[in-house]
This record gives sequence, C-alpha cells and structure tokens, in this order.
Amino acid sequence: MTSNNRRILLIGPLSPPSVGPTVAFELFRNETRKYVDVKTVDICAHQLKKETRWFAWSTWLHGIRVLVDLVRRLPGQQCCVIVFCSYGFLNTIGVLIIAYCKLIHTPCYVRPFAGSLHHYYENRPRVARLALTYALRNARGVFVQTKAIYDYFKPMLGEAVHYFPNCRRSDEPMPPARETAQAIDVGPLKLLFAGAIRSDKGVFTLLDSLAAINSNPESPTQLVCDFVGPIHADDKENFLKRIRQTSNAYYKGVVSHHEMVRTMCNYDVLVLPTYHAGEGHPGVLIEAMFAGITAVASSHASISDLITDGENGLLVPPQNVSKLTVAILTLADNRDLLRRLSANNYSLRRKYDCANLVPEILQLCGITDI
Repeated sequence: MTSNNRRILLIGPLSPPSVGPTVAFELFRNETRKYVDVKTVDICAHQLKKETRWFAWSTWLHGIRVLVDLVRRLPGQQCCVIVFCSYGFLNTIGVLIIAYCKLIHTPCYVRPFAGSLHHYYENRPRVARLALTYALRNARGVFVQTKAIYDYFKPMLGEAVHYFPNCRRSDEPMPPARETAQAIDVGPLKLLFAGAIRSDKGVFTLLDSLAAINSNPESPTQLVCDFVGPIHADDKENFLKRIRQTSNAYYKGVVSHHEMVRTMCNYDVLVLPTYHAGEGHPGVLIEAMFAGITAVASSHASISDLITDGENGLLVPPQNVSKLTVAILTLADNRDLLRRLSANNYSLRRKYDCANLVPEILQLCGITDI
C-alpha cells in the first residue's frame, strides 16, 4: 500500500547497461513504489566502463545535469533522498548533493555500491578524504553492503551506519524441481558464468580451467559452460577468441535481471572466480540462491558473507586455475554433494529478498506506515 504523506527521491543508475548497480537500484525503486510515492534521478552514463575519469569535463557535465535534475525533481516537504552510487560519485557529486539537502533541511541517505568503501577511504588523498568524510558524516544514514564496511565505519558514524546486504527478488515462482533439493542426474555438469564479461571478474581464469579439463585425457568428466552478460570493450576481442578455442564454452549474450533466476534454473552450478577490486555482494550469487543452484566462487573480498565453503557452495583462491578446476570436478563427480549444497543455498534466499529488506530501510528513512 502506497503512503500518501511521504515521498522519496531516489538518485541512482538506471539500465542500460544491465549490470549489478543498475539492477540493484531498479529493484529497490520497484519495491519502494509499493509503499511510497517515488521520483527518480538517473545518474547512469549508460556506457560500460571499467573506470570513470572523475576529473574529465564530460564527467562534471554529467554531474551538473544530475544536480539540475535533483533541484527540479525534489518534491519538497515530507520528502527524503536516497543516493545509490559508486565511491567516486559519492566523493565528488555526492558531496554536493548531501550539502544541498542539508541546506534545505531534507534528510539524505546514502547506499554506496560494492564492498571496498573502507579501502577506498583509506587510500584517498587528504583533500578527497576530507570531502568523503563530510559526505558520510552529514548523510542522515549510510546503508553499507558488507559486514567489513560496517565494522570499519561504525566507530566514525555510530548509529548512522547500517548493514544491509545486497538483495534480489524473483518475479516468478520457481519450477517444482527447484523448490526442494533439485533432482540432479548423472549427465554433463552444466556451468554458468553470469555478470559483466571482464578480466577481473575471472572469465579468463574460468576459461583456463575449462581448457585444463578438456586437455586432460584421464578425465572422463563431461561438462559445458555458458557465459552471459555484457562484454567490456577492453576484453571483447580476447574473450571471443578464447570462447572459439574452448570446445565446451559458449557465449549466450545478455540476460536481463528479470530473466536471470529462471535462466539459472537450467544450470547446475554458477561459477564466479572474481577478483574485482570493488567486489561486494555479487547479485548473481543471490540470484543463484533463488534459483536453487550452488556456486563455485573465489574467496575474495566479502563473498564469504554469502558463501560458506562446504555448506552452500565452494570457495577457491582468486586467480587459481588448479583450485578452480578441482572444485568444478568435485561437483561433477559428487552429485550428492551438489544436491546438498544447492538445497542449502536455496534455503538462504529469504535473507536476501528485497521484499524483506527494503521495508526495513524505508522505516529507517522515516516511512513508518508500512
């Protein structure tokens, strides 16, 4: 039921591209609309980049547009603002947004993406760190994605910092086979990589592992691995070349987040050997929970918040082809283990359901009639 006496301005990135931050923001916006009137300012540049140049003219022209939209769309009384953004955005344009909201006595909350805000903060030059400190201290609340970030900023921000993991929501009911421990036969193991196709997400580590399995004449294991997601320009040529060279690897294009869970139901294992520096709670790991499939992921950053090795998935060291290969072959050869890990992963899904987490955030923002 929508509340008529409160309104929210959500500032964040809308797709395209369909990647983790845009998916997370759109899911939050859609869920919020069930409870309160929502206005939106889109901050997405709609270009897939590995790094944003924050001192480029194009970046600041984009920032000016965002600020103009903020002033134009801010609903006035009985309103609050929630900013979903990268660390670079928070450290630059976000500072101006928070300062403006403070000037007009409008509460502003921040939801930084990814899982390395504490490392980013420590490595900033003095002036940039002062600006980021101002933004964090003057936001009414900071909703962080990982336990590590929460523990780091708790002494500085006190009750203003809150831990809320990444979340997803399935729009469709699961097929009957996924409602309990899935019936996994002894056929070829079906692997899936889902997410941005870029080197630091581990795509080439996975391709090396598949090649190692193919080249081992003593391994009778049959498996196939599909890759889905937008390809970064810097890695496109090499990735497509490697796909052509790997007999059991296929690129299947981009799958929208609306279809991701249902797509995952056609596979046995999600593989995510990421070593991305800003990794937080990868949304695809949560989508795997909803799909009822287990995951093989790297023991990198805060992924262990989501995956407990041997309980609901397998963890391997980042960029370690041999360990990744062993983990994949273990699940291919031990289908009882595969069933147990998948069932345990499915049982965790409610902890990361937007339907449960979004109302808690809105209540902290003063939307109490939920």
